[in-house]
Amino acid sequence: MVTNNAVNTESLEFVLCQSANALSTGILTGGEVTVNGGDPAKFDISAGTGYVVNNYTNPAEPVITRVSFGPFTAQTITNLATATSTFVSIDSSGSIVQQTTSLTQPEKRDLITLSVIGHSNNTSITAIGPIEEFAADVGVQLSDFAVSIGNINREGNVFGPNGANLNLDKTAGETFRLGANFNTSAKNPNIVEDPSATGLTFTYLYRDGSGGTTVGATGIAVDPDQYDDGTGTLATVPNNRWTIQRITFFTNSNFNVIEYGQNIYSSLSSAEGAIQTEVFENAEGLERGSFRAWMIVKKNTTDLSDGSENTFVEAGKFGSVSPSGGGGGGGLTDLQGAYNNSVDPEIVVDSLRGALTVTDASTPIGANLFEVDNNAQTTTYFAVDATGAQIDGALTITTPLAASEGGNGSVTLTQGSVSNLGITYSAGTFTVQGSQATLSSTNVATVVLPSKTTPGELLTYTVTADQSFIDDAGASEIINNLFGLTTSIAYTEDIPFYLYAVANDAEDTIQFMISRNPSAKLSPVAAQIGAPDDAVADQQYSFFSFDNIDETLYDENPCVCVGAFRMQMSSSDDWTVQTISNNDGIGLFHYKTLFTMPRGTFGAVTNSYVSSNGGTEPTFDAGNVTYKIDSGGMVDYCFSPGVVNNSPLGSQEISIVLPYALSSNSGRNGIQGTYKNGTTSTRVSFHGTINGGTQLVASMYLEGTSTKLNNGSFAGNFSVYSIIRYPAFA
Repeated sequence: MVTNNAVNTESLEFVLCQSANALSTGILTGGEVTVNGGDPAKFDISAGTGYVVNNYTNPAEPVITRVSFGPFTAQTITNLATATSTFVSIDSSGSIVQQTTSLTQPEKRDLITLSVIGHSNNTSITAIGPIEEFAADVGVQLSDFAVSIGNINREGNVFGPNGANLNLDKTAGETFRLGANFNTSAKNPNIVEDPSATGLTFTYLYRDGSGGTTVGATGIAVDPDQYDDGTGTLATVPNNRWTIQRITFFTNSNFNVIEYGQNIYSSLSSAEGAIQTEVFENAEGLERGSFRAWMIVKKNTTDLSDGSENTFVEAGKFGSVSPSGGGGGGGLTDLQGAYNNSVDPEIVVDSLRGALTVTDASTPIGANLFEVDNNAQTTTYFAVDATGAQIDGALTITTPLAASEGGNGSVTLTQGSVSNLGITYSAGTFTVQGSQATLSSTNVATVVLPSKTTPGELLTYTVTADQSFIDDAGASEIINNLFGLTTSIAYTEDIPFYLYAVANDAEDTIQFMISRNPSAKLSPVAAQIGAPDDAVADQQYSFFSFDNIDETLYDENPCVCVGAFRMQMSSSDDWTVQTISNNDGIGLFHYKTLFTMPRGTFGAVTNSYVSSNGGTEPTFDAGNVTYKIDSGGMVDYCFSPGVVNNSPLGSQEISIVLPYALSSNSGRNGIQGTYKNGTTSTRVSFHGTINGGTQLVASMYLEGTSTKLNNGSFAGNFSVYSIIRYPAFA
């Protein structure tokens, strides 16, 4: 030992021994590995020096070997063709050592590591990465390591509520920070005893909107009502929403910092689930602090101890905060941390490890296995569960999509497939928009239609802008389009209208149109396509375009019915969209909805369902005349008009009006019904005929006779009943 500044042989040997043991095997100079200039499959090593230190055989007598090596040129890679990488090192004799696996810790005590050479193509060098370990300055290298890790919270320093208020307490604890306790105790220079604190003081920080940090208020009360939206001005948290604030503690000073939350959450649980994944930009200057807690607070809370509204989540031991932001200083590495530390955040698979797999639990969790959400985690754009995949938004297909038949999880692409479409009606304007928001280049809808140019193929159209028309609640754009109704006769019951997407001739865009026809596969001829500047949609099969168009570019083109809604017509031949109900919308078609047909419409005389015939036609009490129409254009018409309430007169033939004309392609259609004498309660069957292209039941004969029903047949207390099924569109 050394005493009284006197140096003897024994003490000198001790000092030399300790100095030797302070060295490690490693590089001193040179040793750079590069690709050979004449052959990319070989490598060069510059001249260098290093030490190989054996202080494990006998630590009291360490053996230090100074090694000089190289230069080496055009060195052949031993396992170029059979491995993907080679680790290069130098042994105590100065010779090159190659191996295909990383050096173990024991091997590093005998070999001077230089570089790892990548040759994934098995023919040439693709990359070289230095892995040298410096033999000297071991103490400073440990300091480098300690500073890189940052503070270590050895124990305690737990933040929590002070009570039924907005104040904070902290428990006592211990913090490791290099040199932080030196002025207090040179014997214990790195570990600080942190006292507890009650109702502690803290300072708020938030982003200034220009890449810097604003120092906010200092106080003792937490602010749950504001958050940092990145603009440089604090924003108000919406009602019934949560934010995640972050608490950083500075040892040896009892200085505390809270960073305002930067994201909004719809529930306490969703905020808790986002702790390790939310994108968060940390304030500058917090690197020497200890990140200690996530504090989740609800807007307008007054009691931090109320666990139904607020919670504290303790950070891990390694509580430093990165100035570049990210998931914060948790104790474990997470995917967010891996992402933040990636220069090029991609996962490259290989044949050895295979696919990146998400595996369900042995007892299936019964929820999504994979999700892509918006920042607030209130909308899931893409999800995969045990039943399949769900997409909220547009699906853009840039290459042909093959659909398998019958297989589990097969993909089906059919005419009429739509995504991200919705309808709204407000202040007289009916709009086709995105499912939840305005369509745009970043919020697109898609519609699949057959190709006109290449029959048999399907085309996916992208819609990037809303389309709308104005009804008679505003400056009407649909007035004077009759759609098969009688001019100047108000229709005060709902009529189903069907929303179509129609392709143009160039097959590069679609136009939204409406019709009373639920089953069209092609748009009508140009003369039957109305528009705001062209009121010609007068037939039941006519289309009306939301926008002014060149109708010849859209006539007789592929179309698809994507939804339905309801309208009524005034005596001014103007239309009013009815308030959107749960039965209206995209993917809803009113196929099972019963609609009421009022008296005096479709050519019937006032208060009747009978067409004018020159005599005194029967009129009826308010009865029950209803209909529905299915996807194929088939009408089910329930004709039960009630009891005759006038004195019909004349031998003129009776013809019953219908809500739709019989398809002109159907020839004629027979019907049957029951004719009842209300006085005698006598019931007699009858039959009639609907001729193609007409909207009347005519030639109605009493069963077994040649007598046609006429006006006089209804004189007295008579009624009639019939169920009629016929195709309106074919």
